Amino acid sequence: MGIKFESVSFTYQPQTPFAYQALENVSLEIPTNSYTALIGHTGSGKSTILQLLDGLLIPTEGLITVNDCRITPQTKQKTLATVRSQVGMVFQFPENQLFEQTVLADVMFGPLNFGKSKEAASRLAKEALRLVGLPDDLWQQSPFELSGGQMRRVAIAGVLALEPKILVLDEPTAGLDPKGRLEIMQMFAQLYQAKKLTVILVTHQMEDVLRYANNVIVMDTGKVVKTTTPLTLFADEKWLKQHQLATPKVIQFVQKMKQNGIELTALPTNVTELADLLMQKIKIEGDRQNDE
Repeated sequence: MGIKFESVSFTYQPQTPFAYQALENVSLEIPTNSYTALIGHTGSGKSTILQLLDGLLIPTEGLITVNDCRITPQTKQKTLATVRSQVGMVFQFPENQLFEQTVLADVMFGPLNFGKSKEAASRLAKEALRLVGLPDDLWQQSPFELSGGQMRRVAIAGVLALEPKILVLDEPTAGLDPKGRLEIMQMFAQLYQAKKLTVILVTHQMEDVLRYANNVIVMDTGKVVKTTTPLTLFADEKWLKQHQLATPKVIQFVQKMKQNGIELTALPTNVTELADLLMQKIKIEGDRQNDE
């Protein structure tokens, strides 16, 4: 069934002098098993949407459907608990939420808190730790003895152990170096394929949007201004400039080539695809010259 917002508005501190409308009449759909990037400038409403999805907030107006759960301004906490059991949230710097004495105990905490037996929680935790690629010789260590990248993997495993159907990633690579960012994003891509999850990525890294997402929702001042695919979005250079959105470097390179009279047959999503397209271009030109 996926995720659907129907005419959703949200106001912080309503009916006070500090009232602030973060969302205004938002309607959007996120298909099941899609990898959707939610992008926009600071203050565009992205974080509010994430909190509404996870039941941390309820809409001031409108209807939100998360699979078979409906959230309205009248929704009770019992229903919100059902939503939270389906949505796994990976916040910025998730390692800051680690607190148990061992890695395994930390990952088990979530399933135990949702009523799983100790045996079931241990099984789910071990499966999640394997999914994020953390060696089993680290499971009995303190999470605070691990590297920063390993700590982040433990925190992500804690989310996966809850077996969410929807995985929400809020700037999941914040603070990581380029190598660590690539490793984490590739890990999420593998999880998306292996677990058939619905993934929602909030990021300012347009390269990640282009490389990993298959659906994009652009927010601006509390409204949805575009829903499209990454390649269609980044091909529209004029629209991106009007909305002050960055263009991925690989697309910038292709645009520079076009300005110099060199056009490729398609837009690449990463450097490897760019290299392949360049090789095709060279071959086509070589064949043409030989024919002449």
